[in-house]
Amino acid sequence: MEPFVNATPGRYLCVGLPIDIDEPEGASAANNGRRAPWLPQALADLWAEQAASVYHTYLRYAGPGDIFVRSIGEHFIDAEAYLATTGADSRDLARELARIVFAETGIPIEVGVGDNLFLAKVARDRASQSSSKVALLDAASFRRDYWLHRPIADLWGFGPETARRLEQLGIYDLAGVAGESEEALYREFGAEAEFLIDHAWGMEPCTLRQVLRCKAAGSSVSKATLMPSRCTGYQMERTICGMTRELCEDLALDGLAATSVTLHLGYPAVCGPAGPHGRYSDDPAERIAAASARASERTRALPGYVCESRCFARPIAAAEPIAAAVNRLYEKANVAGLEPWRVSVTLRDLVPSSTPSRSEPMLRLLEARVARRGSHVARNHAGRGRQFVLLPAYRGYSDMVAKIALDEEAA
Repeated sequence: MEPFVNATPGRYLCVGLPIDIDEPEGASAANNGRRAPWLPQALADLWAEQAASVYHTYLRYAGPGDIFVRSIGEHFIDAEAYLATTGADSRDLARELARIVFAETGIPIEVGVGDNLFLAKVARDRASQSSSKVALLDAASFRRDYWLHRPIADLWGFGPETARRLEQLGIYDLAGVAGESEEALYREFGAEAEFLIDHAWGMEPCTLRQVLRCKAAGSSVSKATLMPSRCTGYQMERTICGMTRELCEDLALDGLAATSVTLHLGYPAVCGPAGPHGRYSDDPAERIAAASARASERTRALPGYVCESRCFARPIAAAEPIAAAVNRLYEKANVAGLEPWRVSVTLRDLVPSSTPSRSEPMLRLLEARVARRGSHVARNHAGRGRQFVLLPAYRGYSDMVAKIALDEEAA
C-alpha cells in the first residue's frame, strides 16, 4: 500500500446517475408490503444505454485507467492529470461535466468532489440533496458538517449493525468515534476499526490507482430472486433448482467449474428494530437502557440472512450434483414456519473445467454411438448431432446425455 498523502484538493470526483422508478401498482402488496427494487426490463435497458453514453462523456476528461466503475450508475474519476494540465478548478470541472452531460443526454448527474475517495462519495450523497447537483468536501468541512450528525447510520460506510455496536460503546456520532480510544475500537471491531477511525477524520488511505490494481482472489457467479408471498415449499425448491441449473449452463458455456456453492435465504425481521431509530436522549442512563433493550430484542430475532455453504471434493460443472448439493443446503437453511422473501445461489471459486464446454462430451457420446451403426450413418448424422445438442429447447435432454457421458468417462 502506498503511504497516505492528502491528495490534491478536489482531486477525486464521484459522479452518479439519479434513478427514481416507481413500483408497479400492487407490487408492494404482492411482496408482503416490503419495498423491492422493481425495475422493468425495458427501463433497465434504457438506463444501461444512458449510463454508457454518460461514461463516454467522462472519457473526455480522464482516461479509462483513471475511472473506476463502482456500479452502472456511479463512477469514481481521478481528475488530477486533467486539473494539472488545464489548470482548471475542481468545482468548475464538476459543473462543466454536469452541464455537458445534461446537454447531450438530458440526465442531471450528481457530482461529488473530494480530496479522497471517501469524501468524494459523501459529497455525492450531499449533491443529491442540492439544487445544483454539485457538492465539495474536504477534511475540515467534513468534520464541521458531519461530526455531530445523528443517527450515524445515515453516513455512507456506517450501516445499522455498525451503529448498533457503536451504541453499546456509548458512541452516537463521528465525534464520538474520533474521541474514543483506538484500543476500545479495535477490541470491538478488529481490523475494521481502522476504516472507522480514518473515515471519522475524513481520511482515506486507499487511492483510485490502488483500487484499479486490486485483483480478486477468486471468481464466482450468482443468481438471486425475490419470492412472492405464500410460496409453497415445492415452489421454493423448483425456483432454487431452476436458478442452479441456469448457473450451471453459464458455467458449461464458459468452460468453468465450481469448487463450492453457497445458498442465502433472506427472512423478514420478526422482532426488534432494524437499526438505531428514534430520538437520542441526553441522559446516559436512558441511552444505556435503550441500547440494552435493543440488544436483548436482537438476541431473540432471527438473522436477516441464513447462509449455508458446501465445498466439493473436486471442481464440478455438471448440473445434477450441484443441484443435489443446493437442495441439501436448503434443507439445512430453511427455517420452519417462515417464508424466505429473497433467495440467492452462488457458485464460488471458479476454475477451468476439464470439459471445456457442455457440447463436447455430448457430441463425443453421440458420435461414438452413431459410429457403432456404421460409418455411412455416422457421416450422415454427425453434423445433425452437433446442431441438436446445442439447441436450447433440448436442455433437459442435453443434461441427461451429458451426465451419461461423464459417467461413461468416469467408468
